[in-house]
Amino acid sequence: MSSNESEPLVALIGTLDTKKEEYQFATTWLEAHGCKVVVLDASTKSPLDSPSSFNLGARSGLYRPKELLKSHSDESDTVIPTERSALRDALREACLGKLARLHAEGALDAIASFGGSQNTAFATSIMRDAAFPIGLPKFMLTTMASGDVSEYLGESDICIMPSIGDISGSLNTITLTTLQSALAAISGMAHACHASKKQQESAVSSIDQHNNKPMIAISMFGVTTEAVNQISELLKQRGYEPVAFHATGSGGRSMERLIRESYFAAVIDLTTTEICDHLYGGVLSAGPDRLSAATEKEVPQIVSVGALDMINFGSLSSLPARCELEDGEGPLHHTTDGTPVYEHNSQVTLVRTSVEQNKELGRYLVEKISQNKKGALARVLFPRTGISAMDGKDGVWDDPEARNALLDSIQATVKQRNESREGQSGISLEVIDHHINSREFAEIVATRAIELIETAEDAQPS
Repeated sequence: MSSNESEPLVALIGTLDTKKEEYQFATTWLEAHGCKVVVLDASTKSPLDSPSSFNLGARSGLYRPKELLKSHSDESDTVIPTERSALRDALREACLGKLARLHAEGALDAIASFGGSQNTAFATSIMRDAAFPIGLPKFMLTTMASGDVSEYLGESDICIMPSIGDISGSLNTITLTTLQSALAAISGMAHACHASKKQQESAVSSIDQHNNKPMIAISMFGVTTEAVNQISELLKQRGYEPVAFHATGSGGRSMERLIRESYFAAVIDLTTTEICDHLYGGVLSAGPDRLSAATEKEVPQIVSVGALDMINFGSLSSLPARCELEDGEGPLHHTTDGTPVYEHNSQVTLVRTSVEQNKELGRYLVEKISQNKKGALARVLFPRTGISAMDGKDGVWDDPEARNALLDSIQATVKQRNESREGQSGISLEVIDHHINSREFAEIVATRAIELIETAEDAQPS
């Protein structure tokens, strides 16, 4: 199969032993709307090669569990696990292998699945795999689309839709309605993906021409948007294409993934606030791998301290016990120990980082970006008069003591790490007497990023 085929290929991952009716309906519907379908049956109930009827069009295909396992094994006599969790693991690897091959051949245009907690965990673990790049449509119709779905999403671009009713192997008016809506979305995405691949094969499109510009990743938050907008405009004027990532946990993880996939000529990690949430229990953590990809891949990077003045939580009532509030009115509150707390809206509450926390944040940031032993190009830019729209003389919680603690910690750690590199190039620190959202700071950031790119290019062997 290849993208030269006239119809897009949609892969459905599911368990036909418990959800056959939904998958049969989906297969028939997608075929009627111009798609080929391959169904990967991840059932774990015996017999694994059950021949129960499942209707397919001439150009579609079905892989039963035993067939999947045998096709993934190099052994002529495949040993099939009998324990359920081991069987699920084996089926996951088999499904992943099958779909990775289809994608490598240029044949795969979308991956989709429907189900509850088990099927959602199983299918999204496949969709998140690095074999399937950002942009390949991935769709999960699930009963689990409530609360924190970050474990299902990871750093991928999976579209998650609530099923409303249970995906239980018996269609009803409610599940039929939501399933049809999901299928319309899946079909549309698959057709668009297929058309895009055909266009790329036949001619250089306007998108291709646009993407000839070197891309620069840049991290942002609402309180650093003004800075990012100014930096982005300056980069565009110099022939670069800025790509912004919102520092909400998933945004940071997505940026790290795309850095590892070699999308960017440089990284401007202006807004590193996700490390506050990682260290202090906030709700927007990007996990322990944040700030590691550019260093590992030796991508030139500008790193700053945007929004390190805040830890993000949900509603005011969701604050942890350590943030016990004094009585107060309006959006700005204080804890009993005097820490400022700002109610950004009904679902977002910000807690000011303390002097001690800023000391730790400074050490952590520098240690993360100095782990590469080869001396990757990295420069820390510190805006002395404010690190977010909340911070500084016009902010709601200007705290020079906390900022100075952050700066002192960064300076000390940079010095310590550079002294231990034994002559290798290390991290540089530049302190700038402007606010992070100022025009002056934006111009310096853009200039330094381009300088790093040019230095890296000059260092490449001719």
